Amino acid sequence: MMEQRCAANTELKAENMTRQFVQQMADGHSIEDVYLVADKQLRANRNGNLYLQLDLHDRTGSINARLWNAGEHLFVRLKPATSCT
Repeated sequence: MMEQRCAANTELKAENMTRQFVQQMADGHSIEDVYLVADKQLRANRNGNLYLQLDLHDRTGSINARLWNAGEHLFVRLKPATSCT
């Protein structure tokens, strides 16, 4: 029985480790992966709470994303990519 649970946990972890490409994303989805940050803006919502508006890129495309309840401490840590043209 313990072996079955371990095998199930291993399969679940492997399932969760699959890459989610930008092209596969839709409104309202939460993401937890690494993407190229092409642009970032620190904004305030109508209640004055700060959030980040980000342009995320990968090899399949780009998407506009928001990181809610993020302050200036996260804004300064994220470095947008620079072009090497």
